Amino acid sequence: MPNSTEFADTPLVPVTGTLYSDKSDPRFELALTTAEGWGDAGLPSGVVDGSENKWVAAAHRKRGATVLRSTVGGIASQRQQGARYASEQGATNVLTLEPEKPGVAAFAGTIIDTLDDVDILAIGRTEVAENSLPVVQQRTEHLAGWILEQTLNLPADSLAGPRGFSANGIKHLIDYPSSEPGMNNWIYMYQTMIEARHAGHVIDGIQIDMIHPRSMVEQETGSEIFDKKRYDQFVLQLDYLLDHYNDQIDPAAGDIAAKVLRMTKAVKEDPAGNFVTKLSRLEDSLRENGYEIAPRSLELKKP
Repeated sequence: MPNSTEFADTPLVPVTGTLYSDKSDPRFELALTTAEGWGDAGLPSGVVDGSENKWVAAAHRKRGATVLRSTVGGIASQRQQGARYASEQGATNVLTLEPEKPGVAAFAGTIIDTLDDVDILAIGRTEVAENSLPVVQQRTEHLAGWILEQTLNLPADSLAGPRGFSANGIKHLIDYPSSEPGMNNWIYMYQTMIEARHAGHVIDGIQIDMIHPRSMVEQETGSEIFDKKRYDQFVLQLDYLLDHYNDQIDPAAGDIAAKVLRMTKAVKEDPAGNFVTKLSRLEDSLRENGYEIAPRSLELKKP
């Protein structure tokens, strides 16, 4: 039986999910660097590993992480499993994030202090950090973050992955329906915040210099696979959130929501069509609503 007070005196427990098959993958090396960073910051970390091999778990344990075997693979389910374990082990605050975030540990103090007054915290990026992203990722996440801020009053840059949870906030992640069709993905980052706010809990956001690792920028830039991932994220997240929470959209932003939903519908009806053309048209139409295109994204505007 595991010690039920393993994390009782720990101010923050970061948890993540891993899935690697290649030791030469730069993401694997970054995940190990991230685990080391939490140890250097004096914090334990939890890893829920879904890899077929044993060396991913062994390498993380060597760097001080508590490693669990994933029961259900997936972005939401693995982080949910880790958060549930941390909570059961007495953690007061839990941070869920991608495994390849080596710079976040430097801001642990800021996250801990903010969670004194906040139940779910969206940890976003400063302008400097946003400009370190691959351009396609910056373009889609800058736009989607603005849309969610305007329509559903979510914190700025809610597309950034890290989320801080207090003891009250973590209940919303533990209860998140990751086993339902179409839900074991990024939607958890937003739905938990919306449900927490509805329950009277406090949500907020901060921006930190969360610089995107250069090796990931090199791996992703110009990659059709990663570009498609960003485009798919954009459509999946906005289409679901603006439809599912239609009754919570700020009335003043109804026009914005309508424009976005028309665009996502067009993409779903014509999945083989030119996504960049549709995205450019959406950006242009939202300018009249006050949207400012990320400067680096302008180089991608030509369809």
